[in-house]
Amino acid sequence: MHRAHDFLSAPPLAVEPTTGEVHLRHHVSPTGFYRGKKVAKGSGE
Repeated sequence: MHRAHDFLSAPPLAVEPTTGEVHLRHHVSPTGFYRGKKVAKGSGE
């Protein structure tokens, strides 16, 4: 089980419910939203 992660096919993606953006799971979206709440400044701010 040491290298079980080597054969994962694609990274898990999530859709932000407020903006509809696709981003990695458990990461802040590019506009600064996480789980429907604004938590950081976005890339265009």
